[in-house]
Amino acid sequence: MVQFDQVLNRKGTNCAKWDRQGGDGSILYSTPMYTHIRRLPQEARAAVTEVPMKENNLFYTMDFEALEQAVTPQTGVYVLCNPHNPVGRVFTRQELTQVADFAKKHELFVVADEIHCELVLEGEHIPYFSLNKEAEQNSITLCSAGKIANIPGLPLAYAIIPNPDLRKRFEEEALGLFPVRNILAETALTAAYNGSCDAWKEELRDYLRANRDYLEARISEIPGRMDSHEF
Repeated sequence: MVQFDQVLNRKGTNCAKWDRQGGDGSILYSTPMYTHIRRLPQEARAAVTEVPMKENNLFYTMDFEALEQAVTPQTGVYVLCNPHNPVGRVFTRQELTQVADFAKKHELFVVADEIHCELVLEGEHIPYFSLNKEAEQNSITLCSAGKIANIPGLPLAYAIIPNPDLRKRFEEEALGLFPVRNILAETALTAAYNGSCDAWKEELRDYLRANRDYLEARISEIPGRMDSHEF
């Protein structure tokens, strides 16, 4: 359960370079990865290690053996994108638990980009922080209504930080980095999550499923096509 005072109206970039000891650590993530996340080295001024995911006929999974080889004592954060952009994976509970075990073993924070969490067409999105107490207390979840409510132009993202000490540190880092709150954006965010848009959201997902099914059907007619997997 995430209480209201655990949700911050901020965007989180500098948090990506923290380590559990209160210093600045290097960043680790799996590729391919969303372009803006790959800009973290410049934005957070931290070293980054990229680890390619395993790919089998366009189906991607995290390569935990490679992650084990890539992590160092200087690594402070693992950046998780779930649902994944751009590969389209919705990671399973087993996969996310492996991430949590990996993070615990190496004392890493997990910064989870879950902005597409309401656009899952099949299966279930599992918030990283919901896995267990360890994951809850050592993670920051970044999200926005921009995707599901089609309001990416409004300047309002938010971070879910159940750990009060971590949340305080995040707020201190955020001072002076972000613009003042935007009343139009906050009104839109309230409307996106107060239940008044639930029917519209389901209609949107139905529409996107139909688009996907149409695309798959047309692609299936192409000679030499690859089989579809998970979208």
